[in-house]
Amino acid sequence: MSSSEMVRAEGYWVSSDPQRHVSFELPETRVSGHGSPGVRYVTEGEHAGLVWLTLGGHHAGGRMPLLIMNLDAAAELAQLLAAAVNEGRIIEGADLPSIPFRDVTGDRCNCPACDDALVALLEAEAGQ
Repeated sequence: MSSSEMVRAEGYWVSSDPQRHVSFELPETRVSGHGSPGVRYVTEGEHAGLVWLTLGGHHAGGRMPLLIMNLDAAAELAQLLAAAVNEGRIIEGADLPSIPFRDVTGDRCNCPACDDALVALLEAEAGQ
């Protein structure tokens, strides 16, 4: 989408193509649907200074996932999406340079949410 195609509706940046939908699902649940992506920077209220990405609009049938993130996370999400689009275009035959990367598949995450012992302890405490 070029800047000349950018449009807004109800304060959200939206696609200029009303037929462009994104599907969503929560694996291992019956929650799924589709919607038109809309993105906005929130200027007031409890979410001021954050970016919202929703798959709402009249196409969502009441189910409207909302991703809430800070500006850095939103910028990184845009880069991640661009990398996946670039990879897809290359696979489809476009003559584009691949994006350099480092594979971290085997690296262990050390954040508290991924610490198995801590997660087990917190789950045990929550169950009491």
